[in-house]
Amino acid sequence: IKSIKASAHPAAQQVAESESRIAALKVQKRELLEAINAGKTALHTVNEVLETLDNAEGWSTWDVMGGGLMADLAKYEELDDAQEQIEQLQVELRRFKTELSDVEITADLQVTVDSFLKFADFFFDGLFADWAVLDHINQAQSRVENTKGQIKRVLALLKKMREDIDVQIADEKEKQEQLAVETEL
Repeated sequence: IKSIKASAHPAAQQVAESESRIAALKVQKRELLEAINAGKTALHTVNEVLETLDNAEGWSTWDVMGGGLMADLAKYEELDDAQEQIEQLQVELRRFKTELSDVEITADLQVTVDSFLKFADFFFDGLFADWAVLDHINQAQSRVENTKGQIKRVLALLKKMREDIDVQIADEKEKQEQLAVETEL
């Protein structure tokens, strides 16, 4: 290949064009890998949020059954942890969206958990308030599960795109080898 490029052979231009395509594909692959890594980071945090919300759900269920102040405190400690994790997840989702824009994919990824029921539950600790908080936790779990599904679908698409680029790079290299063989003849 190097000897073809250095020569005035007509195939030299084809080799140069092929190398240019390979270089562009490698740049695309690097961008895909950055997006995949950002998505994996967000997916890890989504799983942490779900685990924390599951813990909060357990405490909330106990609170509905009369767990009292201890259940309230434990539940809200878990909800506070979940809120911090969700804030971190928002940062990671923004980074993921930025990386996706580099590979020309758009996704509407966002998770929010409101804390409007916390005050009411502490001061009007009753069955209805406890049920409302449990319902709120369940809604948050559903939204986070939705986000998890979106991330997984986008990651699957990115991995497929990466595989396609690997095939294209291999095809270009094969074309170069074929040019080298044909030029020697």
